[in-house]
Amino acid sequence: VNILIVIRFDTEGKLTFQDFLKKLGLEVYILNVVMGWERNPIEIGIGVPKANTQSGNRENPSNFKWGWKIPPT
Repeated sequence: VNILIVIRFDTEGKLTFQDFLKKLGLEVYILNVVMGWERNPIEIGIGVPKANTQSGNRENPSNFKWGWKIPPT
């Protein structure tokens, strides 16, 4: 496994989950610009608190105001 780039950004957990998805989309766009469009990333890892490995949901994350269950996207 080769990690080419690490990008960290504020999730702004007090905003909505849709706001987070927009921010994530912008970060992925920036990643593509930095890497060059011809080298699209194969995988992107995101660290999330309280992930349920059985359901894939993020359940009751205390630092996010996104509701009790967030389904995988």
